[in-house]
Amino acid sequence: CLLAGFAGVARSQLEGAPDLPDDTIFTFGYADGPAFCDVDTGFSCEPPTTMSVVAGTPITSFSLGIDVGFFASSNLANARIVFVNSSVTEAALLDNPTICQSTSPYAAGPSVIVSASGVFAGNTLAPPFGASTQLSVDDPTRNGYWSMDLQAGELPLEFRMGGDFRVCYSQDGTFGDSIVADIVTQDIKIWGVYDSRTDCQADNSCMRTKKHRCYVMKEAYNNPDNDLAAGSSCVVDYTYSGAGFKGLVDADYPRASWSQEFDASYTAGGVKIGTTAYACGSTPASFLCHHTDAPCDASDHITPEIVGTEGIRIRFPAATNLLGNDTMPRFEPRAVAVCYCPYSTDLCTLTSDYRQQVGILLYYTSKVCFNHIAGEECEMDFAGASPQHRFSVRVECPPDGCAGDTQNRIKIVAHDADNDQPSWTTSLESSVTGCATAVHGRNARGQIVFPVEDNPDVDVLSGRTRNDFKIWNYKRLSPSGLLDVSEGFESGFMFDMGFTDFEKRGRGGVDAVGGETFDVCYCDGDCDQAGNWFKVGQLRFVPFQLVSATSNAAASRDELVIEYANQPGMLGMYRAPEDKNVMGMVEGGMLKLVEDPMVNISDDGCRDDPTTVFDAKYDRSLVFPGPMIDFFYQTAYNEYLGVVNATIDPNRLVFNNGTASNAITVKRAGTLAVCYCSSQVDGVCFNNQWVLAARLTIRGPRGGHHWQYSTHVVFRLEYEGWGLTPRDEIRIIPQNAECMDVATDQYGPSGAYTETNIKLKCPDPCSEVGQPTSSVHGGISTKVLGADAWMCNDQNEDCRPNDIKTILVLDEHWTELEFEKIHGMQDGDMITLTDNIQCNAADTPDECNDARLAVLKGIYPFADALQNDQPANAPSTYFAGHMVKVHPTDPMKVWIPVGWPSAPDRPRFVITPGSSRRGQWVRHSKAITKLEIKGERALENLKVCWAYPTTTDFPKYTTQVGTITLEDPNIMTNVLITPTTLKKNQMAPWAPFVVSFRTAGSETGRKYGLVQGPSQLRLQFTVATSAVYATFGDGSVIDKNTGEDELPEARQYICGKIFKELWSSDPNLGFPMPKGCFYTVYGTTQEITVLFDAKNGLKAGQDYQMVMTGVFMDEAREMQEYGQVFTMDDYLINPYTAIERGRAQLAKQPLAPAYGTDGVEFFRPDGVKVTSRTVPDLMEMAGNNEVTLALKGEVAGGGIKAGAVLRIFLWPVTQWNVAIDCSVVCIPHDDITAPCGAVQDCKGDALIPNFQLNYLRIVLPATMSQITDEVSHSLTISDLVFPTGGFFPTRFGVEVRRADDTKPDYVETVGNYFFKEPDDGASVGKLIEYYGDGDDRPFRGDKENVLYAQLVLSSTLFSAQQSGDAILRIMLPEGYECLYPETEGGINPWQPPADLGVYGDVIPQGTGAPFEADAWSGFNNTCQYSLRQNGVVYAGSSLVIRITANNPAIPLKRTDPRNRWRVELMAKGYYSYQVQFPPVVFGADASRGEFSANKPVLGKLNEVMLVPQVFAASVD
Repeated sequence: CLLAGFAGVARSQLEGAPDLPDDTIFTFGYADGPAFCDVDTGFSCEPPTTMSVVAGTPITSFSLGIDVGFFASSNLANARIVFVNSSVTEAALLDNPTICQSTSPYAAGPSVIVSASGVFAGNTLAPPFGASTQLSVDDPTRNGYWSMDLQAGELPLEFRMGGDFRVCYSQDGTFGDSIVADIVTQDIKIWGVYDSRTDCQADNSCMRTKKHRCYVMKEAYNNPDNDLAAGSSCVVDYTYSGAGFKGLVDADYPRASWSQEFDASYTAGGVKIGTTAYACGSTPASFLCHHTDAPCDASDHITPEIVGTEGIRIRFPAATNLLGNDTMPRFEPRAVAVCYCPYSTDLCTLTSDYRQQVGILLYYTSKVCFNHIAGEECEMDFAGASPQHRFSVRVECPPDGCAGDTQNRIKIVAHDADNDQPSWTTSLESSVTGCATAVHGRNARGQIVFPVEDNPDVDVLSGRTRNDFKIWNYKRLSPSGLLDVSEGFESGFMFDMGFTDFEKRGRGGVDAVGGETFDVCYCDGDCDQAGNWFKVGQLRFVPFQLVSATSNAAASRDELVIEYANQPGMLGMYRAPEDKNVMGMVEGGMLKLVEDPMVNISDDGCRDDPTTVFDAKYDRSLVFPGPMIDFFYQTAYNEYLGVVNATIDPNRLVFNNGTASNAITVKRAGTLAVCYCSSQVDGVCFNNQWVLAARLTIRGPRGGHHWQYSTHVVFRLEYEGWGLTPRDEIRIIPQNAECMDVATDQYGPSGAYTETNIKLKCPDPCSEVGQPTSSVHGGISTKVLGADAWMCNDQNEDCRPNDIKTILVLDEHWTELEFEKIHGMQDGDMITLTDNIQCNAADTPDECNDARLAVLKGIYPFADALQNDQPANAPSTYFAGHMVKVHPTDPMKVWIPVGWPSAPDRPRFVITPGSSRRGQWVRHSKAITKLEIKGERALENLKVCWAYPTTTDFPKYTTQVGTITLEDPNIMTNVLITPTTLKKNQMAPWAPFVVSFRTAGSETGRKYGLVQGPSQLRLQFTVATSAVYATFGDGSVIDKNTGEDELPEARQYICGKIFKELWSSDPNLGFPMPKGCFYTVYGTTQEITVLFDAKNGLKAGQDYQMVMTGVFMDEAREMQEYGQVFTMDDYLINPYTAIERGRAQLAKQPLAPAYGTDGVEFFRPDGVKVTSRTVPDLMEMAGNNEVTLALKGEVAGGGIKAGAVLRIFLWPVTQWNVAIDCSVVCIPHDDITAPCGAVQDCKGDALIPNFQLNYLRIVLPATMSQITDEVSHSLTISDLVFPTGGFFPTRFGVEVRRADDTKPDYVETVGNYFFKEPDDGASVGKLIEYYGDGDDRPFRGDKENVLYAQLVLSSTLFSAQQSGDAILRIMLPEGYECLYPETEGGINPWQPPADLGVYGDVIPQGTGAPFEADAWSGFNNTCQYSLRQNGVVYAGSSLVIRITANNPAIPLKRTDPRNRWRVELMAKGYYSYQVQFPPVVFGADASRGEFSANKPVLGKLNEVMLVPQVFAASVD
């Protein structure tokens, strides 16, 4: 096809130069031209005005057609032509002929037009003159022409840019002044894209091979949205100044396409050997097509965007998302030419239609590869990485995409749409954003994810000098170019999404399900220039987020997450389909479960390494054989591979190899480290790269518990475990049964009474355990300590709140929790935090976020729960909890082992403002039942089973907690309940009775000497029948009182309310001083417990008597059992073990009183009146004082008849021991009218046989006239043997019976009160004199010296009416100052420690101490104990008082008469005024040198020196 053009406008000759004729023509020839000569294209194929040519079309011939005459007369040897801009006119040429020179800016340079040789001899075309031929022209009006043809070596010509041009001719080729150039005024219009910037004119590859840098993704579209419709960042832009296109503008114009992929070859070292580029017109590369099963067709061609009048922008489609899969396996860099067609859709259909090459697209790839030497080959590449996986980043270069030097750099930056700007944007537009300004190593929140101390320094390290790829696989401190090829785990990058394990692995900085995307930015050189940075790919961080089930439709236990010991379950992680190529999320990984009791296993602890503390092997004893297959090292890598079952749920990577029956069963409860190997071959983890993926708690008890308790003692069980909750329960079953009883699986195993002899709901109603389907099915509820379950009673009720008050992160290791009250926890207790705790509103998301809040609480969400995509019966959270460390000095604080580095990133946690409660918490490591269990037969090794709650009505029993052995306590014989009066239903006055027993000696008794801790004495009275019940001393009923019914509520004043006297046959220690008493009533039982301090309990082989008040009713029978006595072991160690059990029998038969005149009866109110006295209203029993009692009788009740038997009960009954015979004289009312006669008999008798003679039995005269309210005889008793110990004002009880010893009546004396001062020496006071037991500040003026005083009071101090009625004073020598020490932790500061050296290993020690709140005081040299109402200190009890005092200012010798210690007692007793006994002066213990009467107060020597006689060193 010849396109001919003629000079359309005549022009005048230029002076002095041969001028081209006006009708000069030029012609172009095309090898494949006919297709372009279609008038529908809008291009001119015929003269006369404009020649139109498509850029990129090879011009195979070019001729100037010149008039024959001109041709013949011209010297054409040096003639030249130049293509110039169409703006060159004749006028301009006249003004400046040089504008046609090849160096002129108007000349079309090498970037616009090239010849076959690639050069033009100065950019000037030289025709081959001398070989001219005459042209034949059809136009008859024209003369003959001669053609001036272009030399063959210059052909073909190619216009590479669009534009408007003309031909400039010079006969001598100089285009200078000597011979003026001429111009052919015919225009040449090149249809195509152009870039006419000055810096582009001299570069023949400026536009054609202009590099546009893009990227492709593995199995994803190369755009931020992974969306085909979103296109890509591959945009070829010619909209800037000096660039654009020439051609028609229409909706269908123009079109763009691309070429075949370029090829490149490299040496083994990555040096480029050569590149094969494919020009436009070649078959377009298929990776940009979207029907990969067929070649690209016209539907894949691109319609550019027209900007303004000539601007053009070509947006390339997204590359296929199949790269790297089985359909299109090559995921590698690519390069293609950008091709342009200026025609419409109809004409730009063939590949050959796209002639102009307007650039090159360089598609880079970025790959995540293994670290270590494997990163060099990158045989397996990934789209990202999971936590704790070190990886290298490999940027693969398209042909000619990377220079062979070390100027390249990389950045891994937050995912941002700005980073996907075309690579030319930064260099051409005013804004500098995207990869140019993105910061390496930070995520979208600005959080540092690649800490500089543990990752390659991308600021200084390059990807080396290879042309084919760049790789960053360095250790942090490696010099540039040195890869890590050694063993170890230090090379490459590793995401660090936070400080704690969960932040690093489970959620990181992402507060939702799934991972986080990062962009990989690359610079090939001159990286300080913003325009040189561009995106080469993306990578993902995908955390380990556990899921709760195999799918949202999971139904069976096997398909739910492993949660309970001995229960099958699954383990899986959330993994979105788009993350299937992420390192750590690729199918085929395997797990290893490792016990983590200290909650401190890390990645190192997951590896198989016998040289480390942890050598994490598969533990067959931990993981139970599943229903089909054993889960251990031989099957973990096949049957338990991590796979995604896309048909069930495409978002879950489940470790069951796709088979739901491949469940995992963990045998033991505890904290598990879930160790994960994402790449393995036949069970061998690649490079031993095990990582800690998660940590979770397998709920259940710690096995191996063993309890040994006594029968007939109500007990509770406390056990340890993991993940314990208040909804768990336990059950006691026979020794030969199994906790997971398949036959009764729905209801659990049977613990029926017939097999276990266990009762529940004790002490009342104390029902026998039935079958598992009965109402009392054997399930025993439990309680765990927590904010709502603090200080619960022994029935796990009446709990008090104890919330977390403040939370303070101390450092990177510890956080401090402060509670409202003393928390009661121990080191190692496991807790979680729950409600009413949040981040400080002033904290930034980097400082405090959901992930950190979860870490603080120790409770983590399952990923599918966050998405509301889990089955209804699946748990929404899992936990690992925190092991607390108790604050060393503050009992209201604990530390938990979680923390964060210092500001500015340290979180601040606060209690939720406005809440009625503060921070909530739960302890999961211990649980306790109610005090409700009782065994009634000795049995060995009963099994205790544990169950967790289910969604059904029946808990699931899975695990054995331990075993329990029930033993019968030693039988205590001759335990008696002995009344004073035998009158039935005696009330007001309330008569005392005595409970007496003897502790065992010999081997059984040895146990008493082994009780190191606090102990108890328990009394039970059966009130099921109308027989016996105990009362308080004032006769009020002992009934349920929630303030005095549990051990923590035990107080000494409660003992005083119940026990009038406590006595022991032990002459040295007496009855141990109780620490306190408490009582309860349940069903038909009154239970009273006496609590003793450590090493101050009962003693073997001793007799004990306890005087109480009670009523014996109609059904009471002699020698019937109405109570029990339990002497209990150490209640801290063996709280439910009885050393002895005594069944208390009624010693005497109560008698019915008489009714009517047939009986005997005292007159009320003064039936027995004391008339003898020593002071008003008081009678001191001393010397030969006689006791005179005036008697009156009630006539209606028969009065008091002759021969009646009178019993006078001498109080305190345990202190009196009268003679067998006594003297009594009856003084008649009137010798004549109402004589009395001689008393028939007077004897001292014992309430308890063979013990104290503590009452008088008097047989009244046989001839005595009847005593009535008007006839009153008096009895004068003389020669009584008084108690040595003394007592404060009291009454006596008096009973009268008929002469046949029946029909009793009972009253208390009125008139004078009795009291007696102690005999000299009856009370004991002495100081402990033993090295190390106090007095460590013995010098004058020393402050806070601690001294220990031992006291044995001969008289009972009792504050009967009101507080302060009784007082104990310890008078220190003058100069001492008694101090009140501070009370710490509720401990009696006046009580001695349990390890005083003076007592050695002797138990008991007699170290009880009186203590009630605010009862002690110190002033001057006096330490005073003022008893509260009902407060008591029993006579004969050995006390040790810890005295804190400031020493006198002057020394005191031991023999100084002023150095005297004294004890003073004063009390009202039952009288109105206090009686003060004479002081007791401390004395030394002649039998033991460890006790003294006083302490010397030492002076201080000055200028003390030791001077040796010989200054030589010793030989030995």
